[in-house]
Formats: sequence, structure tokens, C-alpha cells
Amino acid sequence: MAGGATEGKSKRPSNTAFKQQRLRAWQPLLTPKSVLPTFFVIGIIFAPIGGWLLWASQRVNEVRIDYTDCDKLGGTLQDLGSDLFEYHMHGVDSASIARPQESYDSDSHTCTISFVIPKDLDPGVFLYYRLTNFYQNHRRYTRSFDADQLKGKARSIKDLQGGDCSPLEVHSDGGTKRPYFPCGLIANSVFNDTIQQPVLTNPSGNQASGTFAMTEKGISWESDAKRFNPSGYKPGDVVAPPNWWAKYPNGSYADGLPALENDEHLMVWMRTAGLPTFRKLYMKNTDDVMKSGIYQVKVEMNYDTRSFGGTKSIVLSTTSFIGGRNPALGIAFIVVGGLCVLLGCIFAIRHLYRPRRLGDHTYLSWNQQVAAGLADAVLTMAADPNAQYQSPLTSRYASAEMAANFSNNKRFGTWRRLWYNLALAERQLGLDGISEEALEEMKGNLDNIDYKVAAEEERRRRHDVMAHVHTFGLVAPKAAAIIHLGATSCFVTDNADLIIFRDAMDLLIGKLAVVIDSLSRFAMEYKSLPTLGFTHFQPAQLTTVGKRATLWVQELLWDLRNMQRARDDLGFRGVKGTTGTQASFLALFNGDHDKVEELDALVTRLSGFKDCYPVCGQTYSRKVDVDFLAPLASFGATAHRIATDIRLLANLKEIEEPFEKDQIGSSAMAYKRNPMRCERICSLSRHLMVLIGDVLQTASVQWLERTLDDSANRRISVPEACLTADIVLTTMQNVVEGLVVYPQVIARRIRGELPFMATENVIMAMVKRGGDRQECHEQIRVLSHQAADVVKMQGGDNDLIQRIRGCDYFSPIWDDLDALLDPATFIGRAPQQVDRFLEQHVAPALAPYADAIAAKKPAELSV
Repeated sequence: MAGGATEGKSKRPSNTAFKQQRLRAWQPLLTPKSVLPTFFVIGIIFAPIGGWLLWASQRVNEVRIDYTDCDKLGGTLQDLGSDLFEYHMHGVDSASIARPQESYDSDSHTCTISFVIPKDLDPGVFLYYRLTNFYQNHRRYTRSFDADQLKGKARSIKDLQGGDCSPLEVHSDGGTKRPYFPCGLIANSVFNDTIQQPVLTNPSGNQASGTFAMTEKGISWESDAKRFNPSGYKPGDVVAPPNWWAKYPNGSYADGLPALENDEHLMVWMRTAGLPTFRKLYMKNTDDVMKSGIYQVKVEMNYDTRSFGGTKSIVLSTTSFIGGRNPALGIAFIVVGGLCVLLGCIFAIRHLYRPRRLGDHTYLSWNQQVAAGLADAVLTMAADPNAQYQSPLTSRYASAEMAANFSNNKRFGTWRRLWYNLALAERQLGLDGISEEALEEMKGNLDNIDYKVAAEEERRRRHDVMAHVHTFGLVAPKAAAIIHLGATSCFVTDNADLIIFRDAMDLLIGKLAVVIDSLSRFAMEYKSLPTLGFTHFQPAQLTTVGKRATLWVQELLWDLRNMQRARDDLGFRGVKGTTGTQASFLALFNGDHDKVEELDALVTRLSGFKDCYPVCGQTYSRKVDVDFLAPLASFGATAHRIATDIRLLANLKEIEEPFEKDQIGSSAMAYKRNPMRCERICSLSRHLMVLIGDVLQTASVQWLERTLDDSANRRISVPEACLTADIVLTTMQNVVEGLVVYPQVIARRIRGELPFMATENVIMAMVKRGGDRQECHEQIRVLSHQAADVVKMQGGDNDLIQRIRGCDYFSPIWDDLDALLDPATFIGRAPQQVDRFLEQHVAPALAPYADAIAAKKPAELSV
């Protein structure tokens, strides 16, 4: 850089194959010639190594003696049980070695352990303590220390509280708080038995008795020692951990702080073990031979293992080049080696007797129809459709025409028609290589689909469209070379979907028009029949049966409008190429943009659409599916509401859905007439309403030009929505055309509520005859409460009118009571509203569907 400035160091990795991840991947081709020798080589190498490791482990001399219950013994040495000690002496029969002995001095709390060393032990000799059932690997325990405190920092109470040392971070004595030093669970639980050096008690010949010198220095890892430094605390600033108080009364460091940086036993203890049974080094001698003889080790017993159900032992051991005694490692190598040799032999025999041809793709998992054990089940399912799952939508409920619309015949036949239209349009626009004979072969085999061949091709190619291209080419060989020319898979899949969706909506719109027509006829028939209205499902003012039906019709009219709008808005994807750029077709027509546009428009017209979507990615926008399913979901809400109303009225016994002669309402209660048709409508409508969520989710996650995670979902959600709507409409037609009305039940319910509703009319009539409005109101109030008491408390009928007839105050209007209580005077303009609604709104809306209504057939339900 100018001015002598140095350029800053770049953080970009150097341009090497390793750092820039350009190393070639190793992709071995596994064959019998490479795999079988590998098995044998591994076995030949591992087995001897395992034997060598096991031999080295067996040469380690070791004695373990349990002294957990030594404090229960007396002052005289006693032999230990065989379960309390273990000898492993190379070249010495363990059974010939005298049992260890123990005694206990209760005054000094000292356990004396006497044991035999039957042979000289070469250096080094190591003495360990061993604990069982102590879980140093507990997550909270392993973190329970403060690294800064161990390094010598005088950590304050604020520093320690809430840290890793919890719950042993601060000691509270009255109002005084002081930190523990060292804090945490690990330091508090340090092993504190004092083990003295072994003493030879029976020297032989010129051998002198005395102590076998062992050192407690150098027993910790160097890395552990670096974690400890002289503390910055003053003795009065801190308190010893609770388990240290036997050594430091009341936790006081009156004689000075312990030098943790020199306490190697603590360092060893602070390196936590991974298993509940572990040993830790206490002292060692790496220079001298430990002569054979009887030795005694005295242990001052301070450490309580009974509180956690554990035991404690001393372990005296030598080592080998692999460390201490560990036969598991050698055994593991031997097992692995032996297993590899065994597998090598088995595979070699299998290869010799039944060799597999290399490169045989039939062995690939996706080319296997089923495992051998499932072959019989597959054959059974092929022969018996009841042996496999079938969708209830098609097997129980859907109409034949809607089921056929989503059948394989319709889908793949449409694919072939699209390929034919594409080839026809390409030929008309002058593309060479497309003969009249090829088009004739294609046209003659539009529905001649060999599904077995297509299935085999799809298993082999893993691509459904190319499988059907190949299958079509087999029956139209002269066209095989030009089928799917310039197109991408979505040319057939998406365009076929749009055709199928359009035809499905046509079926649904026709059926909805029939339901609206039938329900309108019902409304007209009962437009003047008074019935009790309900708000909050509580009795309200009167309406008519027909007027209530117009509420249902009105919502169905909105659904009809929405479905027709969605059907009219459906466009065609057209011929757009792989990512919507039409690049492949531009290449076919040598860069002629006008011909590509003509091709798009011509194929669109040949497929029965006026317009295609002007732009798209690889697929048409999945937003189209949202617009298509939204009116179906909305119709589901309408159908659910109507069916629920009929179910409520059936409970009141005012209106019922049709009930056939031999129909059974309940397997247990023979008298029941369950509204099962309306219940089915509600059940399926809930399914219809939630399917919109699938297409919304799919539309929202289409990345850039497309992603394939739409495919499997759309194969289920859109067809199921159309099938479900079809079933709901068929069931609704069956219900609406067979509705049964019970006028007498309706009239009885009106009579039970109408007297209360007529009180205002009674008051007005009395005022017209010269009565006082306020006095009349009081008279009515008293009589109404009496009548309500009869209904609610006594379970009787509403007798308000009888009470009015029995009260002299109301004698001026006794003759007018029947007229005042005529239900027809309480329904307002309901009949006129029905007439006007049907004439001005329903009739014009249904006019375009007159042919469908005229051709309607009875809605027969199979179940």
C-alpha cells in the first residue's frame, strides 16, 4: 500500500485442495473380491493383537482387599470372606495364597489390613483406593467447583452465589456469610481415609523388616496440577467445607489455609470418574522391588461409604505396557477378529454357492416390490381388495362420476390427450418430423394404457411421466420419438390437474344447483307454516319453516357463486418449458417467438381452455389451488351448519331427515331414529373445511420456480376435497328431498310458548277497551309468574290463557283471545319474504343450470 503501510492479513483460507474442500471423495466399489479379503485381513490382524493385549494384562499382578466393614471387627486379626478380596498373581495359584486379615482399633479408628505378597513385584508398584456405587459422573456433581477459586482468586460471596458451586458456595452462621474454600460438591466429598505405607512383617533370611517406601508425590496429572495456585484468601475470610470439619473444627482455618496447590490427593479426586465403580491412585513406588512376604497396611477410617450404599477397598497393582490390568480390551480385539473371520467364511461360502452378478440393478431396494416374507401378502392383496386399505371416500360414499374423474384412467388418458394435442399443434405450426401416421397412432391409443408395463417402467426409471412416455411409445411406435417433444413433466401433470379440477367443479356446481332447487321447493311449500324461532337455542319470536329454509338457501347461493367464479377463473398452464421460459420450444422453432406463442395458444384451445396463465415457473402457481379449494371449504361450513340445524330440529321432533323402512337407528335402542345422514354431512364437512390448510401450506413453501414437496400432498388434498364435497352434496340432496315435517309437534311447542309472547298484544287490546296500561301490565305480570311456576316447578302446561279467562279484569277481551293468539299474526312478513327471495334471487341464480336440474336423478346412498 502507499506510504509504506502494510496490507492487513487476509482471513481467507489458503488456496489448497484441503482448505478449499476440493479433495476427491473416496468412493470404493464394494465387491466380493474386496470385501471378503478385508474381513479376513481384519480378523488375522485383530485376533493376534487381542491375544497379545490379553497376555500383557494377565502378567499384571494385583490384589484387592475390601475394608468397608473393618470397623465392625475387634482388635484381633480375622480372616476375610472370599467375596472381600481378589488376587491376580502371574504364575501363582490364587487358591494357595493365605486369606487377608483385618482388625480394628476403635480408639484410633484405624483398620489394620494384613495380606500376603506371594512373589516379588517388580517396579513400579501402585496403591489405589477403590470405591463402588459413587456416581461422580452426575451432571450437577461434575460441574460443582469454581475454577477461578482453585486458581487462587479470592472469589467473593457475590461471585460464588448462583454459580457452579451451588449448593455449597456460601456458609451462613447467624448473620455472617463466608465463602466455602474450596467450594462445591467435589471438594466437599474428597476421599479422606489416611492410608499408611505397607510394612513387611515377616522378612526372610537377611531381609530386613520395615516399611516399603511409597510416595504420595507425582500421583496427579501435570495438567491437573496447573489448575491449583496459592489462594488469595485470608484464613478468616473463608470456611472449610462441611465434610472437612473433622480436620478443621467448626470449619475454621485458624492455623492457616490448606495449600491446595500441594494437595495431590485433592487433585486426583477432582478428576471425576465416568463410572460408579472406580479406583484412584494414592501412592506409588516406581524404583524398588516389593519383596514377597506378609505386609500390613493401616488405614485411618474417616470416609463413610455406607451413606451411599458403596464399598471401599485398597488395590495394590503393578503395570504393563498397556497400563493396569484390563482384560476387556484384549477380549474385544479377539471377538472382533473372530467375528470378522466367521463372517468372511460365511460370505465366502455364500458367494461360492450363489454368486451375485455385479451391476445387477434388480437388487437395488427400490426395485424390490416387497421383502420375501411379504410376497404372500402382496399376492393376497392383488387377489382380494379387502385385504388392503381402501379410502372410504371412494369405497363407501363418493358418486361413480366423481370417483371416475380422479381415476387413473382419467389422469393418464388426459396425459395422452395432452401429448397428442402438443404433437398436433407442433405439426400444424410446421415442425418437421411429426407424421400423420404418428398422430393417428397416438389418437388411436389414447385410452389403451398397459398399467403393468407402466408400473414396471416406473420401478425401473423412478419417474412416473417418463414411464408413461415409454408405455405410450410401445403402442404408438411411429410416434415414440416425438411424444413429449420439448415438454417438461409439468406439461402433462399440471395441465391434466387443471382439466380434472375443472371437470370436478362442473360436477359439483350441477349437484349444488339441484340441492338449492330442492331446498327452495321445500321453502315454498312451508313458507306459511309458523314455527318457534330460536336464538341461542332458546325460544324466541315465531318464524316459518319455509323462511328458516331460505336462510340455508341463501348461503348455498353464495357457495354456488363462489364455485362458479373459481371454475371460471381456472386457466391452463400451457406449454412453458422447464422453468416457464419456453426455451425448449424456442429452440424447436429456431428462435421464432411468434410460433412459440401460437403453440401455447393452440394447445390451450385444443385442451378446452380459453386462456392460459401468462407466466409461470415450472408449475402453475399453487395459489390457484387455494382459490379452487376455498369455495369448497366455505361450502363445508354451510353444509355443516344446515345439517346441524336439522339435527337440532330432529331432537325437538319438528323435522327429521328421511328414515327408511328397514333402517336401524341403534343396535341397542330399537326405538331410536338417529339423524345419521346429517351426522355424516357434519363429519365429512369438517374434513372438507380443514383441507384448505394443506393447499395454503403448499402454496406458501414453493421455492423460486418450484419444489417437489407439493406433489405428494396435492395428490391427496385436492382430490379428497372434491370427493368429499361430492359426497356431502349427494347426501344433502337425499336429506333435503326427503325431509319430514311434523306440524302438530311444531304447533304444540308454539302453544307452550305463545301465551308469554302474546302478553303485549293482550295489554294493547285492554288499553283499546279503556283499560289502564300500567294496571293491566301488573295483572299480566302476576298471572305470568303463576303460569311460569306451573311450567317450571310443577311440570305442567302453560295455563296463562286459562288464567286470563278466569280473571274478571280481562273480561272485556275474553272474546278476542283466540284472535290474539293466532300464530299467523306473529310471523310478520315471513311468507312474503320467501316469495320475494325465491323469485328475485333464487330463480335467476339457478337459470343457467336448468338442464342440470331437469336431468337430476334421485340421490341414492349406498350406505
